[in-house]
Amino acid sequence: MIAKDSSSTLWFLIYLTILGVVCAQTCLETGYFRQESLYGINHRLILTSLPTTVSSQDGFYASSVGQDPEKSYALGMCIPGADSNLCSVCVKAASDGLLQSCRNHTEAFWWRGDNETLCFVRYSNRSFVGSLDLEPSFVVNNSRESKSLNLTELVDSMIATASSDSYAADSKALGDSQVVYAMMQCTSDISSEDCETCLRGSLSQYQSCCLGKQGGIVSRPSCYFRWDLYPFSGAFGRNTLFPPSSSPPVNQTDNDVTASSSVQFDFKTIEAATNKFSESNKIGRGGFGEVYKGMFPDGTELAVKRLSKTSGQGDEEFKNEAVLVAKLQHRNLVRLLGFCVEGEEKLLIYEFVPNKSLDYFLFNPTQQRELDWAIRFKIIGGICRGILYLHQDSRLTIIHRDLKAMVICLQSTRCVDISL
Repeated sequence: MIAKDSSSTLWFLIYLTILGVVCAQTCLETGYFRQESLYGINHRLILTSLPTTVSSQDGFYASSVGQDPEKSYALGMCIPGADSNLCSVCVKAASDGLLQSCRNHTEAFWWRGDNETLCFVRYSNRSFVGSLDLEPSFVVNNSRESKSLNLTELVDSMIATASSDSYAADSKALGDSQVVYAMMQCTSDISSEDCETCLRGSLSQYQSCCLGKQGGIVSRPSCYFRWDLYPFSGAFGRNTLFPPSSSPPVNQTDNDVTASSSVQFDFKTIEAATNKFSESNKIGRGGFGEVYKGMFPDGTELAVKRLSKTSGQGDEEFKNEAVLVAKLQHRNLVRLLGFCVEGEEKLLIYEFVPNKSLDYFLFNPTQQRELDWAIRFKIIGGICRGILYLHQDSRLTIIHRDLKAMVICLQSTRCVDISL
């Protein structure tokens, strides 16, 4: 357990990001039905049976209930190798979500992803199994950018695997101390040719909208593509990569820091990135020290926490705690890029999170109008997911003992980050 107290000063900000629309249902406007109709009864019956049938049928099941014209069709699936219990839970959440959000729509689908798995649920009043459906397509991307990030080559190579196996997951070390993870999946009922057509359409959409974006999703009724700077949906297992240590310059040590592949930056590199810690680059101040915005030569933005020289924390203790924090990987965590120790200087380097903290919106009479109940509910949900991960689901048990509006950073009014 890691906790803040008077004897151990752990001043790491662990940011938790909430992509408010990453897991959005798509309710098609092709037709509507009444809940009390025979179709409505068949519709609810088949969706409520999906969690059990999908998990018991090796992660894929398609069927129908009723007779035309009141017949309801549905399909449910999980990624290959998903734990049957996780699969069932995911499919149930997706089915329940569609029943709630698309109450009267005759067609809808949801690629539901979280930190543990990905599943897909689709229903309709027409038979769709085996058919290629490219529309409607749904795109969401992270507002943060890395100018050197272009996944075209990686994705192009993955499509060959996915088109034959209906699924592919891969990662690639970048030249800016980052790793990008990508996953693609087709519904198992379509042909290899149709799968390739769908995924190439998603690649084209990525190229037109999202080059340089650090994360995003392109989803269609027949296929799904997601990329991000951290592992997600339990898709990468032991294939998780650590960031390369060749750029920017780092100091390698022979202790546990090196063994964990954490990155120790050279002080001059960070000093240059922050314009020598100039006042114009300062974006925050607290009991732990000051925070500066910086930029690497390739355009990658970063946040540098310059810890107070009076923190009383030793070099080895600082490094060990940095290693622990660097091991945390979750879609609601902004990644710790590395650290720096030189003389009395102790720095923590994070990817940069734009916008203001929650307190700026809550306690500003003008800005708080942006936070209607729907947005506040998203923020609450994201905070809970992040804290649950820290307290229960991560490999380390970390108790957050300083949760307040000041440490909830908003990328936008729908995207949130927490600091520990």
